[in-house]
Amino acid sequence: MDLLNRFRYWRRWKVGLHVDSVNDVPTRLRRRQAAIVGTSHQKWLAFDCPCGNGHRVLLNLDDNRYPQWRIASELPLTLIPSVDEESAAGHCHYIVRNGRIRWVERKGRR
Repeated sequence: MDLLNRFRYWRRWKVGLHVDSVNDVPTRLRRRQAAIVGTSHQKWLAFDCPCGNGHRVLLNLDDNRYPQWRIASELPLTLIPSVDEESAAGHCHYIVRNGRIRWVERKGRR
């Protein structure tokens, strides 16, 4: 892998932290970095939304709760299914595959 491809690879989203509780997630995460909450049992995935409006996304990873997401790969990050959320910052809908964000166009209002 040449130098340029290595640089592009490391610019992708990835899990960079494993913490015990949500309170242990830093208020400021590194760019394109997510944190898994729960060391013995994965409970949450926390990251700053890629829209750039500064809001935190917290996705459920627990099998016993709904809705839930699954981490297919930590490095680079792949999430199943897509992330679709309404927040005070607005509506964000995107797919995280192979460490890249692909925005989903909003067809109509719900």
